Amino acid sequence: MRKVLKTLTVLFLLIISMVPIARPVNALGVHTYYLGSSTVGSCSGRCEMLTTAAVPGIAVDNLATSTASIDSSGHVTISFTVGTGTNRLLIVGGTVDNKAITGVTYGGTALTQAVADTQFPITSIWYLVNPPSGTASVVVTSTASTPAVIGVISFTGVDQTTPIPTTATNDNANAHTSPATGSITNANANAWVMDVVGSGVTGGYTNGASTTTQWNIFGTPGSGASSRSGPLSPNTVTNFSWTLTPDAWDDVAVEIKPFAGTSQVISTTTGNFMVEPDVSASATGTPTTSTPSGYAWETPSAIGAQIVSGIWTFDLTVGSSASTGTASVWITVWNCQTASEGTCAFLFKNWDNTTNVISTGATQRNYVTGTVGPFNSVQFLVVEYWLHVTVAGASGETVSETTVSSASDVSTPGFQYSYSLTENPTISDSTGKLFQGLRTLAESPTVSDALSRTFGHIFTIADTSLFSDSFSRAMKSTRDVLDIFPFATSLSTFANLARGVTDSFPFIESVPISKTLINAFEVLVTDSYAYSDTAAHAARNSVGTIVAIIDRFVFGDQIGSGGSSNPPGFFTDLANRVVAGFNGLTGSSTAISPAVLAFAMIGALAAVIAIFVGRRKGRGGCNVITMATPPCKKYGGRHQCRSHSGHVEAHKCKCGASW
Repeated sequence: MRKVLKTLTVLFLLIISMVPIARPVNALGVHTYYLGSSTVGSCSGRCEMLTTAAVPGIAVDNLATSTASIDSSGHVTISFTVGTGTNRLLIVGGTVDNKAITGVTYGGTALTQAVADTQFPITSIWYLVNPPSGTASVVVTSTASTPAVIGVISFTGVDQTTPIPTTATNDNANAHTSPATGSITNANANAWVMDVVGSGVTGGYTNGASTTTQWNIFGTPGSGASSRSGPLSPNTVTNFSWTLTPDAWDDVAVEIKPFAGTSQVISTTTGNFMVEPDVSASATGTPTTSTPSGYAWETPSAIGAQIVSGIWTFDLTVGSSASTGTASVWITVWNCQTASEGTCAFLFKNWDNTTNVISTGATQRNYVTGTVGPFNSVQFLVVEYWLHVTVAGASGETVSETTVSSASDVSTPGFQYSYSLTENPTISDSTGKLFQGLRTLAESPTVSDALSRTFGHIFTIADTSLFSDSFSRAMKSTRDVLDIFPFATSLSTFANLARGVTDSFPFIESVPISKTLINAFEVLVTDSYAYSDTAAHAARNSVGTIVAIIDRFVFGDQIGSGGSSNPPGFFTDLANRVVAGFNGLTGSSTAISPAVLAFAMIGALAAVIAIFVGRRKGRGGCNVITMATPPCKKYGGRHQCRSHSGHVEAHKCKCGASW
């Protein structure tokens, strides 16, 4: 029987270790995603990425300069490498001494002239949208054998349709003055601006403005420089200033527009316009809660977790080319099983009908939900946007959403992942450190030597006849104490007790638990050792103490769940403390209910008592404690060892009867 109990105990512990009893919640409690521009999986052009890092907007990719003279064939060649970033733009700017630049190519592809000042010394800026990644030659064409000062720079995160919407020029009309100045006002949010200055002097420049110098070079004769500023708010005036040896100078400047994401031409049409990631379109459709339209932003990979109950926040920056019309934003959220938006389950919608987003300035709109969720087993989180137009706009009116920056994002409540107890990172890490510490301690020379000496002394003591005889008597007395508890009848009694408890609450309230326990445990000792008799009395007194404690409360009170009319019972209070301990250990919530744990503790207590009240064979074949219920003739019971003639003492019941 003991082997069976041990086996069952091991199986129970294994099962408990595999059950996900703790679900650690993301410590931050909120996940923020930005509306990015990278395609997810094979869902090209239809589902862009919800990225956890804000897209930086415009950024410098690479830079190179040259002060070489135009060769005999009329060219200056510069080797340049373009990176692999998205939404690239290549800019070439410079001055050829009093001669115009007539053309620029990169890898054989012609660049477009953005701006030029034809006043001597003649300065210009050229650009190429989405240049190929890799190394190629920038070739500048002008008058042969003429000094030139050229700079080449590439950017990422630039609008691919209208990368340079604004330009500006300034010069001193071929006079000899200092400083060289210029200014430009950008039209777009998060735009950058840059200038290129040129003159005929052989010395360099000193940047006197709050802009970032990109290059400052000079040849013989001629010199040039460039600076930039950004990102900027719309309609920001940026001033450029360069101190130089007084001479004729030109300053040309451009606005670099950031990649804005997506837009819709609402013109004179009402309806629901799809907000298509990174696409300018006028497609209308019908939002539903049964299936996505196919245009959305989604997480780059499957989450595989529960999104807990909480508040969601959606930030979307919207602007319009005109202020005519009325439109609001509708948002629908889905849980899709694949990146291509296959097999999607509707989660919730936030269809706003009150905030008009039509305004000429790009404005961030904030949409906050009530408490929604929880949502279980979320794989690909998909967020779909619609522009709900109720009053038509002006002819050709375009509404744009700034989606590739921190201007637009989605914030969700925390995620919950299930771990078994041994898989919980906190516990497994703590366990590993504990065993590592114990191993290190045991391997310490001081500790191992001390342990060796200790065990040596123990062996010496154990070898003495006095100690051996005393230990033998103690073990024999302990065995005799254990022999006084019959196991089988104890299990039967506890089964009857449990059945009585669960059968009906009136039984619990009418029959005190003390009566059941006292009738269940009748201690009859016939051992000849005084130690056994003393220990038996101690065991009987212990049972009486437990009975007295339990008698103070009815069973229902001990498993009370709390509340104003039902305060927590002993076991429920203990269970609550245990659960709180688990929370403190794991830093997470737990899936074990305190009420369930309270019942488990009662069952465990019963099992422990049953194990310790194990059935053993006593002296003369007599079981010296009986678990019969009731235990004597007065209550209809029959004593199990009454037929043993070697049993010298009469057995007495608490009621006073003897036989």
